[in-house]
Amino acid sequence: MHLEHVLSAFGFPFQRIGIAAESGVPILKPHGSIDWRAPRSIFRFEDRIRLIDIQTSIEAMPYAELLYQRCDAQLVLPNEPSTITGRLAIKRGYEVVAAMAPECTHCVIAGISYWECDRQEIDYLIDQLSPKVCVVIANPCPPEDMLDRLADLKLRVVVCPSAPDLDGL
Repeated sequence: MHLEHVLSAFGFPFQRIGIAAESGVPILKPHGSIDWRAPRSIFRFEDRIRLIDIQTSIEAMPYAELLYQRCDAQLVLPNEPSTITGRLAIKRGYEVVAAMAPECTHCVIAGISYWECDRQEIDYLIDQLSPKVCVVIANPCPPEDMLDRLADLKLRVVVCPSAPDLDGL
């Protein structure tokens, strides 16, 4: 089950930065999402399927269609360097995060490996945070290198080994 489905199930409003114009808690997924797809209009069917325009927007699939066939999944495996950083939705996400980060009071980091292949992307986002932010890590065993990076930036960190109680933060 992906993050957006869980948030919807509990009635939490959210916005998928670069994907949809909803309002609520902003979510950025620099490595894509299982339910992202390129709009059909950017494919040309000839001898093989060919991507025409990487600057075209990405759309979210309805949850019920996740098992359907599709031409292009907009997803990067956790142990691979990103091949979709140049996509319009991802670039837009970085811009939005950079603009809102100075005003954020909390930043939730979930599902982060902090391996060499994605460390530069994560560091860029972490570097945008204000010293007043509380970083909530939803991981029972967060990477020590990431904890060291957050400590170097003097950011307050809360590690949640299970469902967090955010009322006391």
